[in-house]
Amino acid sequence: MAMLFDRDRTVIQRHIRNIYKEEELDRNITCAKFAHMGIDKDQTYVTELFNLDVIISVGYRVCPPAVLPVNFSIDYTLSHIQPHKNNFAFI
Repeated sequence: MAMLFDRDRTVIQRHIRNIYKEEELDRNITCAKFAHMGIDKDQTYVTELFNLDVIISVGYRVCPPAVLPVNFSIDYTLSHIQPHKNNFAFI
Protein backbone atom coordinates (compact mmCIF):
# COMPACT_ATOMS: atom_id res chain seq x y z
CA MET A 1 0.00 0.00 0.00
CA ALA A 2 2.91 2.33 0.68
CA MET A 3 3.99 2.00 -2.94
CA LEU A 4 0.44 2.25 -4.26
CA PHE A 5 -0.28 5.54 -2.48
CA ASP A 6 3.31 6.84 -2.58
CA ARG A 7 3.46 7.30 1.18
CA ASP A 8 5.84 6.11 3.87
CA ARG A 9 5.05 2.74 5.44
CA THR A 10 4.64 4.35 8.87
CA VAL A 11 1.97 6.70 7.49
CA ILE A 12 0.02 3.73 6.11
CA GLN A 13 0.36 1.86 9.41
CA ARG A 14 -0.94 4.88 11.34
CA HIS A 15 -3.98 5.15 9.06
CA ILE A 16 -4.71 1.43 9.43
CA ARG A 17 -4.42 1.71 13.22
CA ASN A 18 -6.84 4.67 13.19
CA ILE A 19 -9.31 2.84 10.92
CA TYR A 20 -9.57 0.07 13.50
CA LYS A 21 -9.48 2.44 16.51
CA GLU A 22 -12.37 4.47 15.10
CA GLU A 23 -14.20 1.20 14.33
CA GLU A 24 -14.57 2.10 10.66
CA LEU A 25 -13.79 -1.54 9.85
CA ASP A 26 -13.68 -4.73 11.90
CA ARG A 27 -10.15 -6.10 12.27
CA ASN A 28 -11.42 -9.68 12.58
CA ILE A 29 -13.04 -9.46 9.14
CA THR A 30 -10.52 -7.36 7.21
CA CYS A 31 -7.18 -8.56 8.54
CA ALA A 32 -5.50 -11.95 8.41
CA LYS A 33 -2.33 -12.88 10.26
CA PHE A 34 0.09 -15.41 8.83
CA ALA A 35 3.01 -16.88 10.76
CA HIS A 36 6.08 -17.95 8.85
CA MET A 37 9.56 -19.15 9.72
CA GLY A 38 12.66 -17.08 9.19
CA ILE A 39 15.59 -18.25 7.10
CA ASP A 40 17.41 -19.41 10.21
CA LYS A 41 14.32 -21.39 11.32
CA ASP A 42 14.79 -20.11 14.86
CA GLN A 43 12.25 -17.30 14.71
CA THR A 44 8.62 -17.10 13.69
CA TYR A 45 7.43 -13.91 12.03
CA VAL A 46 3.82 -12.75 11.87
CA THR A 47 2.68 -10.89 8.77
CA GLU A 48 -0.63 -9.01 8.65
CA LEU A 49 -2.50 -9.00 5.35
CA PHE A 50 -5.41 -6.66 4.66
CA ASN A 51 -8.36 -7.04 2.33
CA LEU A 52 -9.62 -4.57 -0.27
CA ASP A 53 -11.85 -2.69 2.22
CA VAL A 54 -8.76 -1.60 4.15
CA ILE A 55 -6.95 -0.55 0.98
CA ILE A 56 -9.90 1.61 -0.09
CA SER A 57 -10.24 3.16 3.39
CA VAL A 58 -6.54 4.01 3.51
CA GLY A 59 -6.80 5.41 0.00
CA TYR A 60 -9.56 7.82 1.01
CA ARG A 61 -7.48 8.96 3.98
CA VAL A 62 -4.25 9.60 2.07
CA CYS A 63 -5.90 10.82 -1.18
CA PRO A 64 -9.31 12.35 -0.32
CA PRO A 65 -11.80 12.38 -3.23
CA ALA A 66 -11.77 16.19 -3.28
CA VAL A 67 -8.15 16.22 -4.49
CA LEU A 68 -8.48 13.40 -7.00
CA PRO A 69 -8.97 14.17 -10.70
CA VAL A 70 -12.56 14.01 -11.92
CA ASN A 71 -11.78 11.07 -14.18
CA PHE A 72 -10.16 9.07 -11.36
CA SER A 73 -11.35 5.50 -11.40
CA ILE A 74 -10.93 3.16 -8.46
CA ASP A 75 -10.99 0.29 -10.95
CA TYR A 76 -7.93 1.72 -12.68
CA THR A 77 -6.01 2.00 -9.42
CA LEU A 78 -7.04 -1.43 -8.18
CA SER A 79 -6.10 -3.06 -11.48
CA HIS A 80 -2.47 -2.19 -10.67
CA ILE A 81 -2.47 -4.03 -7.34
CA GLN A 82 -0.90 -7.45 -7.49
CA PRO A 83 -3.60 -9.72 -6.05
CA HIS A 84 -2.66 -12.16 -3.35
CA LYS A 85 -4.09 -15.65 -3.57
CA ASN A 86 -6.26 -15.02 -0.48
CA ASN A 87 -7.50 -11.57 -1.62
CA PHE A 88 -5.35 -9.80 0.96
CA ALA A 89 -2.54 -7.35 0.32
CA PHE A 90 0.72 -6.53 2.07
CA ILE A 91 1.32 -3.02 3.37
